[in-house]
Amino acid sequence: MFSATFNKDCRKLARNYLAEDHVRVRIGRPGSTHANVDQNIIYAEPPLKKQCLYDLLLAMPPSRTLIFVNSKTQADFLDDYLYNMGLPSTSIHSDRTQREREDAL
Repeated sequence: MFSATFNKDCRKLARNYLAEDHVRVRIGRPGSTHANVDQNIIYAEPPLKKQCLYDLLLAMPPSRTLIFVNSKTQADFLDDYLYNMGLPSTSIHSDRTQREREDAL
């Protein structure tokens, strides 16, 4: 699991699903989040995750959104899915040039 902002309740829930030897990386002050960051957990069965994400994005006012996934392949796959569903989308990962990453932001 990856998150830029993982509050205590999210960490507690995540422990139920993570391997015993998981690694936690902390940067910045523990528990600090920006006032504009809203965290929600939405459970979805694996085959329905893409559609749930798409529905969630459509239900929100248009805004710039970061979606974290586990791999470069998943990032590109999700980028293709959202783009083909009509949403402006791009992925950022280490196979992209620095210029491509900057353009994506």
